[in-house]
Amino acid sequence: MITSIYSIVDMAMVGQYQGPEGTAALAVVAPIWNIIYSLGLMMGIGGFCII
Repeated sequence: MITSIYSIVDMAMVGQYQGPEGTAALAVVAPIWNIIYSLGLMMGIGGFCII
């Protein structure tokens, strides 16, 4: 939930200060960032459960 709110606020700030090009760049990078973040979270939780 917190990550979703952060993403929305980040998109709004980038759109306000960088314009459409910044928002488009963020829209391209956001799914890649979400995959990396999710994999790290899964590995962190899984690694903790094994110990």
